[in-house]
Amino acid sequence: LLSPILLVAAAATRSPGLLNRRAMLSVTTAAAVAGRVAPSLAAEPATFAQRFSVSGNISPLPPLGQYSRYEDQLSTPKGSNALSLPVRFDFPQQLLQIGRSLGGIQFVDGSSGLKIYVLRASLPGTSLAETPKKWFGEAIFSPDGQIAREGVEIDAYKVTSAKELE
Repeated sequence: LLSPILLVAAAATRSPGLLNRRAMLSVTTAAAVAGRVAPSLAAEPATFAQRFSVSGNISPLPPLGQYSRYEDQLSTPKGSNALSLPVRFDFPQQLLQIGRSLGGIQFVDGSSGLKIYVLRASLPGTSLAETPKKWFGEAIFSPDGQIAREGVEIDAYKVTSAKELE
């Protein structure tokens, strides 16, 4: 019995800009979603987590001009008890939302090319807490996943940590 998972991933383009550590940490989150899928040892490619709502709510956080908060409802997998799952995360205010018409959630920093995606992938047969961090990198940066389909060239990646957030 496995659960799909929602992931927020940051991927820089070939000329990445620098955001401070706090900004990068504030945009990473993972939330478990109830559901049943077939077990798999290999990481399934991560794809956009589809919004349940028409559009999310973006509100500024104090001090003004530094961070914003995104809140929305996401569609759950078939077979889930709930119709939607709430998602909320903070991000640097210089990022602009793109791709709303596609139903996914992604942001971009126009000056540096830094992109933030909300993605979904199935867990590999373990609980979220027991899933190795290597799996997250394989799912997020898979050549068949959403980030690669967006045209982002990924030369290398490194997963430094994977943890469950409240």
